[in-house]
Amino acid sequence: ISIPSWMSVDEEKSSVADMVRRFRRRLATHDIDLTDRAARLARTFSLRTPVSIAWADNLTSVWGLCTPSQSDIRISTRLVGFPTWVLDYVIVHELAHLQVLIAQ
Repeated sequence: ISIPSWMSVDEEKSSVADMVRRFRRRLATHDIDLTDRAARLARTFSLRTPVSIAWADNLTSVWGLCTPSQSDIRISTRLVGFPTWVLDYVIVHELAHLQVLIAQ
């Protein structure tokens, strides 16, 4: 890891800790097959299966995001480590957006 020379020791520690946390979270996503999980949940609840579903690091204010026009779902990596029923709830919620368009 390269650290800018202007960083204080405290800033360095904080920055490295944040990078490690994000890296560990990213690694943990490899253990969860979102495509399989979404397909199973879609069958269970008679919902459409998305064209694609993937993890997203940049979702900081929502747990999931659906783009119905593209049948695309993104799930926040912040859900890693939560109980599986929480992840399933978010996936089903996003799958429902493929079925019913919500006017904003």
